[in-house]
This record gives sequence, structure tokens and C-alpha cells, in this order.
Amino acid sequence: MYDTAKVLDSVVTTQKLVANDTVIDLYYDIDTVGPNGGSDGTPDKYQATVTFTVVNGTWTGGGTTRSTVVTLRNAAGEMAADGTYTLRTGDIPTGTANAGYANGVWGANANPNGAVIDRRGASYELTYAPAGTTGPVFPPPDPGPGTGGGTTTIPENPTPLGPDPDGATTILDEEVPLANAVGLNITEHFAYIIGYEDDTVRPLKNITRAEAVTIFFRLMEDDYRAANWSMENPFSDVNAGNWHNNAVSTCLKAGALKHFAQDAAFLPNQAITRAEFASIAAGFVSDEITGESIGDFSDTEGHWAAADIRKAVEAGWIKGVGGNRFAPDETITRAEVMTIVNRMLDRVPDAEHMLPDMKKWLDNPEDAWYYEAVQEATNEHDYDVDEFGAESWTEILEARDWKSLENEWANNGGMSASAEPVKPEEGAEGEGEAEDAGSESEEA
Repeated sequence: MYDTAKVLDSVVTTQKLVANDTVIDLYYDIDTVGPNGGSDGTPDKYQATVTFTVVNGTWTGGGTTRSTVVTLRNAAGEMAADGTYTLRTGDIPTGTANAGYANGVWGANANPNGAVIDRRGASYELTYAPAGTTGPVFPPPDPGPGTGGGTTTIPENPTPLGPDPDGATTILDEEVPLANAVGLNITEHFAYIIGYEDDTVRPLKNITRAEAVTIFFRLMEDDYRAANWSMENPFSDVNAGNWHNNAVSTCLKAGALKHFAQDAAFLPNQAITRAEFASIAAGFVSDEITGESIGDFSDTEGHWAAADIRKAVEAGWIKGVGGNRFAPDETITRAEVMTIVNRMLDRVPDAEHMLPDMKKWLDNPEDAWYYEAVQEATNEHDYDVDEFGAESWTEILEARDWKSLENEWANNGGMSASAEPVKPEEGAEGEGEAEDAGSESEEA
């Protein structure tokens, strides 16, 4: 007989030898970080993840986000230099600017060349500026009201469907009022993203299909969730007992997963693409938003999600990646998700009107384009809104215990047992731990 327990970065197995009452403790180091997210033979505590993002361009080989795992110590636990790692030229990807962009510049004070990496890892962003300029502006220019203070990687709108009497025009953000999402709670500013035990929120990490659906499930108003409540679905890989079962089943019944409904499997652990996320978001668009006045991006015409993307653009929720491109089949990052969801909820964060006692994250620097969006999504707070629509935080609130809430919903057909928010149980932590009774929890 033996018992196991997680101890920091190790799992200890205690085994008692009955013959002489000897106790032997065996320690196994956690090893989940490596190529493609799997183990690589080196304990995680000796490694760090470095993430690179390119704006207005793509990395050589495709994609806008790339991560590399660096080893701070070898598998024997011996120090590699001083327990850090210095980025080499081969570690840093090369990029290609989109049409009309040039002069790639790394974010202010964040040049990865020769940077020293410690266990916390690091994130770097390469931004291409419009051709003819000397470099990008950090943060990107404010595209107009209702966009989270202009902190967004995706500043361009697509070309309208057809020319107006004066010729084709580009719709400016000022001309696109944000449409409130149907069925979602736009009043309470609770933390729908919780983060990780190591004080990181991993904004440039991908997000899975199950995690994305769970966000919308949490954001539903009680009445809307109850009206669409379901614990059953036709997917072969989403079953009773899975932590995401109720979220997927309810969002499917609500009509937010129309594209996925035609597939036999949901693939809950697969990273969600920009098109797939836009399609889910479009499931919460009001009927008066048709997308008929919005043209396709250069890379979405004929795409299966083109109509949903147009609706989300008309609602004011999503934009492109530059050069009239949307990159529909690229994966979406957590930071991009938080930016879009905040727009859907008409939550307009402003760093100058937040509170000093809010939760901060090691990997969410104040000069990052996504700083305000991440803080808004991860800090539960009361707020006031002035006559110009600017949001000012008035109090930091205790984050909700999603696990307990989702158990309540399961027992009450999608409704909370009380109008009062459920406070976290002592020791409850991590995001995405909400689950069906007896199911396996998952980070979201």
C-alpha cells in the first residue's frame, strides 16, 4: 500500500515495509513541459517557457505565436551556469511582415537577444509598423471608444461589403457601436479567468475548445443558462463526468456551437482557432446583427466561418491581424480571448482607474498591449462608469468559487441556489476547477 501527495514540483510516494517498519520516501519530479506540451526527460522545475508573438506579420513557417522550452539545469539537477538561461540567436524566431508593414521592432525594454531567462520564463513581442514609418507605437494607437483603451493586437477592420456612392470606405471603430451579447452578464464584473498557482496568467498561451466554451458558460445570466440547461450532447468525447460536459451541453443547446454540432467529436482539448472562437461568440449576437453590411477579410472569403466572423465584426467585438487579414485558422491566445470577451461585455478597462490592491501577474507587464484586458478579466470588482463610458474600479471583490457554483447549477437546473455570489472555499485555487460532481478538473 502507498499514498502519494504533490510536493511543490515533485510527487512523493511513501511506502512502508511491513517486515521492519521501514519507511521509504520516493520522489518523482513533475515532467509535463517539453515539445508539444509533453515530457522531455527533464524535470519542469529546471525549465522555463519563452513565448514569442508577432504583430502585423507571421513567423517563418507560419503562425503568430511560438513558444520554446529552455533548460535552466540538466536532468541531474546540476546548475547550468547560475540557474538561468541566456537566449541564443537560434532560439529567437524570424518573421515576415504582412503587406504594407515593415521595420520589425521588439517591445520596449523587451528585446530577447541575449536576454537572461529564469524559472518564470518570459514573453516577447515583435511588432511591424506600417511601411514608411520608423517603427511601431507601443501600445498600438487607440482605435476609438469601447475597445479597452486601444490595447489590442488587431487594429484593422475589413473592407465593407461593397462601395458606397463615394467609393469603398473602411468602417472606423467610432462608427461601430458595441452590441451587448445576448444572454451574458454585462452588469457584474467578476473574474472569469483565474490564473495559475505560480502567479502567472499565461496571456500568450493557447486556449482549448473546452476552456473557451466554459468561459461563456460561466458568463451566462442565470435565467438564460437555466432556459438552455443541458447535461447531454451528441459528442462522442464529451460525457457525463467530464469537467466540461455541462458547459458544452448548455452552450450547444443555446445555439453557440452550431458549427461543432455537425461533428461526431468535439475535441475538447484541442486548441481553438480564431475562426472557431469567433463562431462561438457570434452565437451570442442579437438578431439585428446580420453581418450583411460587413465585407470579408482577404483570407475569410469562402471560409466556413465567414458569416459568423462578419457578425462579430459588425457587433464591434473582433478585428483583423493587419493587412485586411483575420488569420482564421491560427490558434487564438488567452490575451486575445480576454480582449474580445471584454468587448462583448462592454467592459472598458483603464489602467489609470484600477485599484492598487488588485491581483497582478508575473507575466502581465504594464507595458504589454493586453495588460488592461488581462487585469479586467482576472480581478473581480465593483465599478462606476462616467458620462463618457470610462470605467473606474471602486472595490476589489473576492473571486467566485466556480467549482461550487457549477455544482449548484448542476443541482438547480442552471440556476444559482442563492442570489449572493459563492465565496471560494479555503484552499480553493486555480482556474477551470469547476466540474460536474466526481469529474476530473481542468485548467481553463
